[in-house]
Amino acid sequence: MFPETHLIKLFGSTSITALLTVGAVSAQVIVDPGETLVVNPGNTINDQVLLFDGSTLQVESGGTVSNLDSTVLAGEADAALEVINNGQIRSVNSTALWLATSTLRLENSGEIVGNVDGIHLLSPSSSLNYLHNDATGVISGVSGTAVRVGGTSQTVVNDGLILGDDVGFHGTGSVGTIQNTGRIQGTDIFGIFGEADIGQILNSGEILGTFNAIRSVGNVGELSNQGVIRGGQDAIAIGGSLGVLRNDGFIESLNRDGVSIDGQVALLDNTGQIVSHDGNGVTASNGISTFANSGTISGAQVGVLSDGTMTSLNNSGVIHGNGSVGLALRDVKKFVNTGTISSDNASGTITGQIKTFFNAGRIEGHELGLGIDGDVGSFENHGTITGRLNAGFENTGVISSFVNTGTISSRDDVGVVLNDVTAFTNSGLIKGNTVAFEINASTGTDLFLRHGSNIQGLIDIVGSSTLNTDPGMNLDLTFKNDVPSVGDTAGSPFVVSNDTIVVIDPAGFAGSDIFANDLVRSISDVAGNTGTRIPLIRRENGTEKNVWFTGFGGQNQISGAGILQDSYGGVIGGVDLPTAYGSLVGLFGGVATGDITSDNSGNSLTTKSIFVGGRYHSDFGSNYIRASIVGGQLSSDGNRQVFNNLAAGGVETGTYDYDGYFLSPSIEFGVRLDNVLANRPILASLQLSYLYTSEDGYTETGVASPITVDGSQSDYVNARAQVTLPHEFSLGAGPDALLELTAGIDGQFTLGDASRDASVLGSEITLNPTYDDQLIRGFIGGGFRQQTRDGRGVFSVGADGFFGGSDNYEIRGTLSFQYVF
Repeated sequence: MFPETHLIKLFGSTSITALLTVGAVSAQVIVDPGETLVVNPGNTINDQVLLFDGSTLQVESGGTVSNLDSTVLAGEADAALEVINNGQIRSVNSTALWLATSTLRLENSGEIVGNVDGIHLLSPSSSLNYLHNDATGVISGVSGTAVRVGGTSQTVVNDGLILGDDVGFHGTGSVGTIQNTGRIQGTDIFGIFGEADIGQILNSGEILGTFNAIRSVGNVGELSNQGVIRGGQDAIAIGGSLGVLRNDGFIESLNRDGVSIDGQVALLDNTGQIVSHDGNGVTASNGISTFANSGTISGAQVGVLSDGTMTSLNNSGVIHGNGSVGLALRDVKKFVNTGTISSDNASGTITGQIKTFFNAGRIEGHELGLGIDGDVGSFENHGTITGRLNAGFENTGVISSFVNTGTISSRDDVGVVLNDVTAFTNSGLIKGNTVAFEINASTGTDLFLRHGSNIQGLIDIVGSSTLNTDPGMNLDLTFKNDVPSVGDTAGSPFVVSNDTIVVIDPAGFAGSDIFANDLVRSISDVAGNTGTRIPLIRRENGTEKNVWFTGFGGQNQISGAGILQDSYGGVIGGVDLPTAYGSLVGLFGGVATGDITSDNSGNSLTTKSIFVGGRYHSDFGSNYIRASIVGGQLSSDGNRQVFNNLAAGGVETGTYDYDGYFLSPSIEFGVRLDNVLANRPILASLQLSYLYTSEDGYTETGVASPITVDGSQSDYVNARAQVTLPHEFSLGAGPDALLELTAGIDGQFTLGDASRDASVLGSEITLNPTYDDQLIRGFIGGGFRQQTRDGRGVFSVGADGFFGGSDNYEIRGTLSFQYVF
């Protein structure tokens, strides 16, 4: 027991020598249990301070406690001690705070500096309950460790500097929480070293170590970084498991791995940067359960290495490996990449079996782009997967469902190499040097080629398979080894010849007939004085003549296997002559053009026409009859986009042109019913027209497997029942005007067969229309006409809308002028 000599408070005039213990090796200042020693500004204690249970050492700013040996010691075993330092506590040759079996609470905003250790709690039974190093605080071990705890540590909060020559903070026992906003540094070895479990490390400052910034032998519950963690070897090295690693800051390794965990990682969530200049970005020897990266992980060797089953991977950032694989995994249950995974000198990604794979980002490798060694449940690529020396994607197992809407390619090898796949669906680009994709052991693969499918290179299938396509596709596919059987082509004709399968989209081959039908219906309306019509001016003088001009245009959309559109327009001009019987006869002619396209087809057609005709009008009482006949030439030219896997770019364009003609008579019967609706008249009419077309045959050019199409003749009937509500009025003192509202039912019917016979690769095929060739649609419309002031001219405008459903409609309009002379 130490002598009962005490110093409760040390004032500026107090003699230190009066308080020394005689006969001791070193002079000592003793603080009794429950007492507080305050070292005021300007005061210095150059002797050891012994603290007993419940005592406190409080050094104010400007105060100093210094000794050659250990400066502050525990005066008894199992003492609970408190140190509040705002000044300086120093040891010239040893440790500033040297406590054996004590429990310590420390608050520091000054300097605690030991020539060996700054703070050392020696015994395994010792405990650091609480340490707060303020922003102005410094804890330093000049040749040893800044803070060394032989027992447990509850809470360590550092806002200042903890600096050790060997280690910044060393916990032999378990550690609860380390929270750092300042700097913790080990000049020669570790910034933080834990020999047992650590609950939390929360860093928004700097943790630096020449060997490891953070080294834990045991488990770590949570490591959260918003600052800088930098190590000369591994920046973070954990010998046990890691519960959660969240990085919003910067983790850097100069010579080994950015993060190295021997145990399993429950969650790694990176939104910052993890960089290794000589090793791996992240190494998890027993795997990562849940992995999320929206930042950057880069390794001089591997970007991320996880050697265990991964429940979920979600990457929206960058994962990069320079000397080795970008991402190396064992088994993955759910793989989602919307970012970039790459390697400069090896494969982009190598994994074991995957239950669900989804890529909408980029996976790139100098060797393989993506390699999966095992079965895959669902594979979806909507991004880019690229290999340079080897395949873009290679799988050694069985894939249940393969879907590609993006790009999978290899510059020097096969684009896709599969062992077996149950369902293979492609609407993207698959490209290889000579072979686009291969299935080495197919046991009945269903190949589905959908719109947008572009395959560049041979298709190499060993085993049985079936080819299926979307409607509206033109394919010319060449196979190596086994040729698939042809399943569902959505009604498109196909030919199998040796190692080639050709599928032809029939859409548009009857497009000139659709244009001719839209044209004669427009002409019949104009010439028959119905719908969007040319209004006639009846004169008292039966010798007067009419001359008229009309511009018309519209868009007709017809549904079917796809949606077919005819965008058409033209100009008509004519002259009308009165007869001795009060009727009217006329001659007219014009030009028109139309473009036929389909929403899901690579076919397009443009048809032009020059036409002439005549018309006859006669009124008898409240009834009338209108008749016309028109005929003309059809000149068509079109092109067909064909996806050919041996063509440059995977696509070739076939072109063709042909001529034809049409003839169409039309008749309309009508009656005027007076005083029907609010004392207003109503016109009721029925129009019938017939269309005959004849078109020449042709052979297209510009494709490897050209189609030869035979000449054809087709017949159509159009019918329309209509009611018209006219309203005549004058605009003030101006000339007369007429407003008309119309409504009714319109029908378009194909008589017989509108298909065309053709041949390709020496085989006969039939090109059947892919649109509805029997249409009944309702319509509404209106027109307005205005006489000129001299009463001899009339301007008119009109529009009609025909509707048979959301994908089945026609909009048509006219603008005309008529003059009497």
